[in-house]
Parts: sequence; C-alpha cells; structure tokens
Amino acid sequence: MRRRRERGAAMIETVLVTPILFVLMMGMLEVGVAWRDSVTVSTAARNGARTITQLSTNDQADREGLRALEAVFAEDADRIQLVVVFQSDGAGQVPTSCLTASSSICNRYGPAQLGDLADAGFWGCGGGHDASYCPSNRENRPQFAEYIGVYIEFDRPSVTGVFGGGGYTLRDTAVMRIEPDAT
Repeated sequence: MRRRRERGAAMIETVLVTPILFVLMMGMLEVGVAWRDSVTVSTAARNGARTITQLSTNDQADREGLRALEAVFAEDADRIQLVVVFQSDGAGQVPTSCLTASSSICNRYGPAQLGDLADAGFWGCGGGHDASYCPSNRENRPQFAEYIGVYIEFDRPSVTGVFGGGGYTLRDTAVMRIEPDAT
C-alpha cells in the first residue's frame, strides 16, 4: 500500500515540474537564437563599415558595403529593415535626423534600396541611392580622414512564440575611420 502512494506522489511531482522545465527550455532556445542574431547584426555592421572605409571615396563604396553587410545575413537578409551610413564624430551615435531621412551627412537604405544592389545603375553620386552623402565627397586625407558609421535595424521574430509571438528589432552600430589615401 505504501508503494502505491509513492507512485502517485512521483506522478504529481512530474506533472508539476514538467511545465517549468518546458518554459526553461523554450527560454534558453529563445535567448540562444537572439544572442546568435545579435552577433550576426554586429558582425554585419562591422563588415559594412570596413568595406566602406576601405573603398574610401569610390562612388560604389556604399553599394559594396551594403553587399558585404547583406552577405553576413545569408537567407535572413530580407529581415533588414534599415541601414544608415553616416558621417560620425567617432562616438558612434547616429544623428537623430538620419533615422528619419537622408541628409548631407547620411544615406538611409531600406528594403527597396537593398533590393537594387545587383544593379550598379542605382548607385553613385549622380542621383543614385547614395547621392545625399556622396562617397566621393568624403574626406580621406591622412590628417583629416572622416569616420563612417553603419547602423542596422534587423527584425527578429520570436522563435518559439512562448514569450509573445511578435519578436523585436535588433540594432547595432559600427564606426571606423576612412582609410587615408596614400597620395
């Protein structure tokens, strides 16, 4: 008779503990995927900034930087919501005005512009997507080289849906100095 009671107690304990373990496992999965995506966004921002600063004042600098940035995301590139290439003071803060519109110190790129990366005709300072903050007008003399920042917003949906199905937006910024022209 005593064994029967113990079996019932073990079953009740299992029923009480299983949901807690399930929620913990789903939480670990959600946090792990979010961390991976956060590292991907950070790596993409650095790749984009590195490419743009190495190409310096080449008219295709932003286009090639965006291609390098997009390559990091592979099949998730369609989740990029916004990329801002901006002139930085070195601190890495995106000018507030650049988050809403392009200006003489920044270019904004959304999904439509990222879809045009394959066609070089949409790029260049003569009226292309990057005409507001034209790469060929950037300063790259050794003592006066500009700092370029790349800001990314990436839409990350919830993986499990256990903690709300909406997901959230990951953001990151990378700032690098333009490689000075040797001449």
